[in-house]
Amino acid sequence: MAIWNVASFPHGEVSTDGLQVSVDATLNNGQGHVLRMPYRQLDWLIQALLYLANVAYERQVANGRLAAPDPAGPAITVESYRVLPNPDEQRALVQLTGRPSPGAAVGMGSFIIAVEHMPRLAEQLMAVADELRHRARAR
Repeated sequence: MAIWNVASFPHGEVSTDGLQVSVDATLNNGQGHVLRMPYRQLDWLIQALLYLANVAYERQVANGRLAAPDPAGPAITVESYRVLPNPDEQRALVQLTGRPSPGAAVGMGSFIIAVEHMPRLAEQLMAVADELRHRARAR
């Protein structure tokens, strides 16, 4: 088994048919490699990486390298999201990716929202966004 000391993952892509995922890896010695896998393996890889990232984070908190997260803080600070409609059930799945604190492992949360609640949620989000912009200008 080869051990790669990875410096970065500068790029990734999906095949035109969506069946393959490729991730470029640059090693510490400057060599480049490509990790190519079938889409069906991607979910397993993501779950494994999320688990390992969480274990690594917890160990760094335990040995004092990172500060423990505030238990009263937000569940996650959202870094990305996507909304997937389910027209058969008149609902949407909202997936959120983020971190509970800076340096923490990436996590994912999701919720399902019914079509009748979507307009009110959108209104409330826009009202909060307007309020935050107004407060920022007032400073």
